[in-house]
Amino acid sequence: MSVYALFKTSERPEGGTLSARLVAEVREAVFEKRLKPGDFLGTEKDIAERGQVSRMAARDALRTLAALGVVEIKVGAGGGVRIAHGNPRQFAEALAVQLDLAGISRVDFSWPGLWHLSSHQSGGARSGGGDPVRVRDPRAV
Repeated sequence: MSVYALFKTSERPEGGTLSARLVAEVREAVFEKRLKPGDFLGTEKDIAERGQVSRMAARDALRTLAALGVVEIKVGAGGGVRIAHGNPRQFAEALAVQLDLAGISRVDFSWPGLWHLSSHQSGGARSGGGDPVRVRDPRAV
């Protein structure tokens, strides 16, 4: 089983905390399609060693990535960290909280394909097309 190299070069990126750098690198790799759902990153210890950070920094980064829904962490035999598969419920919950915190009380979703998100986990999601998601701020006239 191969594991993903955390940093593209032998040097760590500059700026930010070590855990924030690990989070940024994993997110960047997902966006650039270098990592895909199900890819194995290794154990916490492996990730710390490859990222040249302490296990505490690796653990902090993994908790952040798990909270964002980017990774899934399995403890015990056969455990380790894998890139997560998309979770529409987690996305919807996070969006609802952020809209509420921003004071947006009325949301108008007019994207015809939005309901297809729920079928993604069974492999039935459709891609492409449709109108963009429109969010209306009730404070705007």
